[in-house]
Amino acid sequence: MEINHYVILGLPSGEEGAKLTHAYINKAYRTKDLELHPDKCPDDPNANKRPCTFLRLQTSYEILKDEKKRKDFDDQRHHQSSKHDSRKRKRMDDLDERERASFALARAKSDASSYDKKMKESKEKIISMLNSKAASTFSKFKTPDETHNKSNAQSAINLDYSKTLMVECFVEYSAQRLKELFGEFGPVEDVLIQSEKKDKIWSALVIMASSTDAAEVAAVKGVLGDLSNPLLVLPIQKKDQASVSPYNKISNLVGAGYQDKEDPIIEKMLKKAKESRSG
Repeated sequence: MEINHYVILGLPSGEEGAKLTHAYINKAYRTKDLELHPDKCPDDPNANKRPCTFLRLQTSYEILKDEKKRKDFDDQRHHQSSKHDSRKRKRMDDLDERERASFALARAKSDASSYDKKMKESKEKIISMLNSKAASTFSKFKTPDETHNKSNAQSAINLDYSKTLMVECFVEYSAQRLKELFGEFGPVEDVLIQSEKKDKIWSALVIMASSTDAAEVAAVKGVLGDLSNPLLVLPIQKKDQASVSPYNKISNLVGAGYQDKEDPIIEKMLKKAKESRSG
């Protein structure tokens, strides 16, 4: 155990102790001498320990009254204190760094959760709007024949979802650039770009010439485009339709993206797809 000579004499240590005068140290020694001298309290039950305690008192006093020894002791204490403070600061810095990392991780998880929630809500909204648009179109056809209705529905929408991909990113791509990127997987029939950019996300529809080419692009899982502005690729496909009537097939669309599309925008995009297909 390290001995603090100031404490043994009942004096403050550290920077305050280093400023004490010799007169103050002498006074403190005399006070402790009256308290710890073996001859002062012969009836003390711990009298057998007094010689050692008194000897330690004398040793500390001799060091503190010697100017050179006291300076060496003060320098040693200062060095040890600096090392302790440095270790303490490092521990505090490490703790702060861990707390910042933990906060950043928690925020990233929260942002990811919010991102997924927005994606789900917007996707459901897109599906709902497409379903509403299709229902309005189907109401014009009076024949109960399912095959005829199916043909009319496809003609009205004129968009083959198995060949269509939704692409999203933060910085806009031109239609020509999208055709170049997706053209590496097969012919591109058309590109429909959303006229408005919402929530800082830009989106477009890319219609491939075949569903096989569209599936190949979707398998890339969004790793397309520039590294600084990668494209998120979402397939637009239908679930199992074995027992689904033509009137609710649109409600089975999945992967339509998560952008908030207004009804006029959807109408415009579908109209353009129809014109492109008919042309």
